[in-house]
Amino acid sequence: MVHHDVFSEGSMFCKRWRPEELLPKVDRLARVLLENQHVTGVALTGSLARLEPKIHDIDLIVFHDGRLKDGSAPDPPGPSEYDYEDSFPLDVAFDVPEWDLVRSLRGISSGTPLNYIFVQEKVLFNCAYLQSLEAREHFKDFYTRVFCDIPLVLLRPRSRRGLLRERIKIDGIFGFGRNLPGIGLSPRGLRIKHRCIDPRCKPRETWSRCRRRIKMRKFHWWHPFMSLIGR
Repeated sequence: MVHHDVFSEGSMFCKRWRPEELLPKVDRLARVLLENQHVTGVALTGSLARLEPKIHDIDLIVFHDGRLKDGSAPDPPGPSEYDYEDSFPLDVAFDVPEWDLVRSLRGISSGTPLNYIFVQEKVLFNCAYLQSLEAREHFKDFYTRVFCDIPLVLLRPRSRRGLLRERIKIDGIFGFGRNLPGIGLSPRGLRIKHRCIDPRCKPRETWSRCRRRIKMRKFHWWHPFMSLIGR
């Protein structure tokens, strides 16, 4: 889902992490992001939200009240990330420079690639807004996939603000990844999604087909073979 991967110099092997290594990080990242007054919630999506055994990067949805910039802030950026209209450096994602916040986020991530996807909180409730995002997406069905199809887990749900507090009940909070080995205290999570009957809010392509295409685009099709030789 994110637009970059970390490859070792001159090698086809990209670094991967176990979910139990990353979940404590995302909980701390959510806590720091919520220090900004316009951030109303932080959610996890992508491979880590699916608790896949090997993770390349972290995808975080940053819900805001309309006062922040919409789009994607890959950190660190790939070589052509800012060729896209809705991609920008993490440093300029906020309403005013948040140097201390950004510095804290980078300290927590400590080398793990992240994609921060900034979107207004109304995306969970407003079909017109969700559908309007199609015009700026990098890849087909990106936003409808994230908000209507694949797992989306609200982190630190008791700290949510704005529309997320008004419209989302916290029944169903659970320890995310609690069954993973060595996880310790699992972060609190709440499964959320955009719910409606409008077919325009649904992805047009099946997830299985989309996933195959993503793996080919990112050159991850070779991972099953690498697992056989212990890489």
